[in-house]
Amino acid sequence: MIHNEERMMKIKINQSNIKLAMLSTLLIGSAGFSVNGYAATASDNMGVTTQVIAACSINAGNMEFGNYDPTSADDLTVSATIASTCTSGAAATISMGEGSFAGTGSTTAAPVRRMIGADGSYLNYAVYSDSGYSAVWGGTDATDVAITGTGSAVNSTAYGKVTAGQAANVTTFADSVVVTLTY
Repeated sequence: MIHNEERMMKIKINQSNIKLAMLSTLLIGSAGFSVNGYAATASDNMGVTTQVIAACSINAGNMEFGNYDPTSADDLTVSATIASTCTSGAAATISMGEGSFAGTGSTTAAPVRRMIGADGSYLNYAVYSDSGYSAVWGGTDATDVAITGTGSAVNSTAYGKVTAGQAANVTTFADSVVVTLTY
């Protein structure tokens, strides 16, 4: 029995030696495959560029006058916010159209804006770029509002006025004015 045990021990040792030899051969052989056999190198620089372009968006808030009393001696005034978002440093201008129901003699420089009533009658109003109601906001270089982009929303205020004393029927009035951001 001892003889058998010795023999088994020798077989196990031989098997372990064989496994160790095979593993060593495999590791040494694969190491030769991972080593670069190149003797020289060359390099160059890759240029990387881009150009930031001007891009803008606009959101014109509604101008809601509320209730107009034609017998009142006071003008009806309100304001609306126009939010313009442009690439930082981009120059832009905001212009306004004459409205969908412009009156006789209306031009882009001096718009005669009117709302139309449900009964077909008109109610005049004006939109200004200043709180003093003196600079009419139109659609020319002289009447546009200039902004410079910051990368965030830039708010511009439009000041609206319905002058007092206009003859108006009891009805609902509305208009639509195109607001354009040019950049």
